[in-house]
Amino acid sequence: MSRRPIPPIAPLVRNILAIYDTASVEFKDAGELWYQVALDECIQLSREYSLSTTQAVGIVAALSPNLRWERNIRAARAVLNGEGSEAYPANEFKARRIIGGESPELVLGGLKVNSFYRNILSGGYDNSVTVDGHAFNAAHDLRQPVKAARISPRDYQRLTIAYRTAARLRSVTPPAMQAAVWIEWRDGLESRYHPRHWQLVAA
Repeated sequence: MSRRPIPPIAPLVRNILAIYDTASVEFKDAGELWYQVALDECIQLSREYSLSTTQAVGIVAALSPNLRWERNIRAARAVLNGEGSEAYPANEFKARRIIGGESPELVLGGLKVNSFYRNILSGGYDNSVTVDGHAFNAAHDLRQPVKAARISPRDYQRLTIAYRTAARLRSVTPPAMQAAVWIEWRDGLESRYHPRHWQLVAA
């Protein structure tokens, strides 16, 4: 049986570019720098706890599901200090395996977490795309809770191609496109549609 073809990505690319082109220069710049700043924070962790950069990035990526960046870093410090964290217990276990010397490439699971790991490790200069609920909703122009986004492997492949295509059309890297759209969707457009959301983000 032949595989079903991937549906056209043109509508997704249009939605992604509509959001990117709406974003302020500040948000676009933040998207360009997001993964480099994240890498810098992981390098700082590696120095504080005598880890390799690969380990530090792997630990942060392992703990990342459903954690905002500030909470993600806080969780990494907690686990490195031998304490409990806000992360899921299964993800804490993965982080501890990486602390123990196992390769992040062998420990991390899931398309999103692996992409997040590669994006941070490269400082945003690789071709992977981190597709979470915000990235999914933005590309589909869906006003729904992030947890309502159901991203199958097939969806992930399609969205990855769409973000890469949009990035090529604006001469930026795929991680920079994804990050800028993510910031504009969550902190820009969402704040305009839902004023209270901005207060929660800014708190």
